[in-house]
Amino acid sequence: MLGMAFLIVSFGCIFVAFALARVSSFSLPSEAPAVETPGATGPENSLEKRKGMGLRSDATGPVDREAFIARAKSLYGEDELTRKEGLLWIEPEEAQCIITLGQINGAFSGARLDIFEGNNLFTEAVVKKASDLTAYVEMVDKSPVELKGNYYKAVLKE
Repeated sequence: MLGMAFLIVSFGCIFVAFALARVSSFSLPSEAPAVETPGATGPENSLEKRKGMGLRSDATGPVDREAFIARAKSLYGEDELTRKEGLLWIEPEEAQCIITLGQINGAFSGARLDIFEGNNLFTEAVVKKASDLTAYVEMVDKSPVELKGNYYKAVLKE
């Protein structure tokens, strides 16, 4: 019986050794493709190039709304631009409310939303800070601590 246990353990060790050898032989390509990040600094994201893409000209300058919408249409499609329903969830570490609607959906700072728990209106929220696809919101008459579920339906008001 003891010999059988040693045999099983030795085969397990051999299996682990081969698995580790395969993982250590894995290598990343020497040149990863460049990823363009709007707002990043560096020669590949110069001010002139960003202006040509219709992105912000600088950290404090305004966004050209028409260029932004045209670019969003090409990246995300028409259906995403007309979507007015999304999800709200609580980021647990900071107790911040985040929605899956952003500027391309019309969720700009100050926009108002209805928050539903199931089919019941739970509260209202206001967009505080928005990116292209998500936004931080603040609930009008509730605290994030009062939310017991994981996800809630968020609907932009017209």
